[in-house]
Amino acid sequence: MEHFILRNLQTDKIRFYTAENAEEEIVSMRFKLDLGIFPDKELQEEYAKTGLELYRFEITDNENESLK
Repeated sequence: MEHFILRNLQTDKIRFYTAENAEEEIVSMRFKLDLGIFPDKELQEEYAKTGLELYRFEITDNENESLK
């Protein structure tokens, strides 16, 4: 399993995710967010207001790496 985070650069809010293939999951998430069909409605609303430019995906070795 691979871990990755989605960081809102404006609010510094971080969401943690785990997937078999982080790169594929990130592509899938971006596609769903762009289409407005992402299951996490709170994230979808924030994304719709701010756009991709204020978000950064980061693949990590473990779920705490990017917080150091």
